[in-house]
Amino acid sequence: MPVIHINCKAGKTDDQKRKAYAAITEACVTHLDCPREVVEIFWHEITDNNFARGGEMLLDIEQREGS
Repeated sequence: MPVIHINCKAGKTDDQKRKAYAAITEACVTHLDCPREVVEIFWHEITDNNFARGGEMLLDIEQREGS
């Protein structure tokens, strides 16, 4: 049974997630030869204050860069 974890920056819509779930599940069915019912996907949303790059909080990097 494939168990897939997606770590993604918060902000994706439910529709985007639905499409990703469907595509990832289909890839597992096709390439791992497993029934779709056993594919489990966990989506972990990460906010900018819970992620750092190069020792800086992403929140601070994006504010500095104007993102």
